[in-house]
Amino acid sequence: MFDRETILPLTFGCVLALTAHALVVPSMLDHVFGSGPDRTPKPDLRIESVIAPRQIRLGQTARVRFHVVNRGDADAQVTLQWTDAVFLSDDDKLSDDDRPFVFSTGPRTLPNSVFTANGDPLRYEFQMPVQSLDEGLHYFLFVADIDDAIDEGKHESNNIVAVSIEVLGEPKPAPDLSIPDASVPQRVEVGSDMTVDFTVINTGKLDTPADSWQDALYLSYDDRLSRDDTLIATSKNPWALKREAGYPTDITGMIDLPPGVGGRMYAIIVT
Repeated sequence: MFDRETILPLTFGCVLALTAHALVVPSMLDHVFGSGPDRTPKPDLRIESVIAPRQIRLGQTARVRFHVVNRGDADAQVTLQWTDAVFLSDDDKLSDDDRPFVFSTGPRTLPNSVFTANGDPLRYEFQMPVQSLDEGLHYFLFVADIDDAIDEGKHESNNIVAVSIEVLGEPKPAPDLSIPDASVPQRVEVGSDMTVDFTVINTGKLDTPADSWQDALYLSYDDRLSRDDTLIATSKNPWALKREAGYPTDITGMIDLPPGVGGRMYAIIVT
């Protein structure tokens, strides 16, 4: 085997043999010293720990979080900066017509930085308004090193993570009954009557289409209405409600619970 410092001892009488064998020597040197695969350790930037909503309405704001990590064998070192970004796309592939939501500019860039291999991640969190989109399925595209500022060698192709999101249209106008305030006794005895006073207001964008409905009072061991809660009494609403109109009312009912049942409970009012 030859190396770059090898000297072949030859006599003058072997000049023709040297000429013939000289055609073989370059290919042997190429085999030993040729430009094979680049085995230099490289950084490997990746997107990990993505948190994003899977469904959102037009006009709402999406809160997204993600990490950029270096899983390579070398530090990611640049003389200026690299840029991470989030796009909104109609498919799971990055293209020129995708809409950029966020670029990591300002304090989120890393000027003259070294991103240590397998070190702590870069943590991003953004509030992104979702507007001017068609309803249906779209994708958030999280991209590390969007401008390829860092030489990652064979790892350049794994810098993008796509997460689907369903965009819903703006809700249609509707009435919205709410109970802004209520007065409830702090202590009642089993077998006695209980009265609660409350107000019902229509905070929606339309008048109530129905003239009549029932308000109800329940007792519960927690603050969520479920099938095992006890209905105490109901009352009929006095009139229909226009937008931003309301009515004060009350419900009275006897606390009829099984023997031995008691303790701290919740009054739940439903309209």
